[in-house]
Amino acid sequence: MLRLITIVWILVVAAPFAYAEPWSHTVEFQRTDRTTLRVVEPEGYQITVNGKTEAAPVVFSLPNADSYVTMGVRSPAGATWERKIEVKAWTQSIVRIQHTADAPRPAAKPAFMGIVVNTTHLCRAAADRRDMRVEFLRDADLVRAIEVGVRTRVDAELPAGEYRVRRYFRGAGGWEFAAVDSTSVGKDGWIYQWGCSAGK
Repeated sequence: MLRLITIVWILVVAAPFAYAEPWSHTVEFQRTDRTTLRVVEPEGYQITVNGKTEAAPVVFSLPNADSYVTMGVRSPAGATWERKIEVKAWTQSIVRIQHTADAPRPAAKPAFMGIVVNTTHLCRAAADRRDMRVEFLRDADLVRAIEVGVRTRVDAELPAGEYRVRRYFRGAGGWEFAAVDSTSVGKDGWIYQWGCSAGK
């Protein structure tokens, strides 16, 4: 039997997950006198290797050879995950699993129906009678953009909240920025209106 070699080397394997993936893992290789797979954490999770299931922390004895084994994981809440783990002769593969449980989703804000109105047809100067584009923003996010022709009203539904409103008018070269103001949506029947004088 080979004597225990005290030299330890570590290889961290970053599992390729998409953003917000709740599972990840690292693997550390340590020289020993046989081939084993040791799952250190998270404690209490059920680990399955080669048809055998044990609760972590757990050590699985494996054939003394370079290979890959499939490791299945089940959380106490029932979430499952599976990953192939590299194992090596005369080596213990030490696995640490990180699992972020899905956070409860915040309740959706109620949405309310309202209208966006372009009354620039009442302007005396023909040049002021123009189509309008209105962008409703919450923080830095564009929630909805609405185009409203002259002497037109458009029905619109928006989630409840306070909005920053960017307004544009159609020019010869496309949409021209006009101004920014604000509006509040809290019930059905809200109105955002613009004409020749400031108003909502």
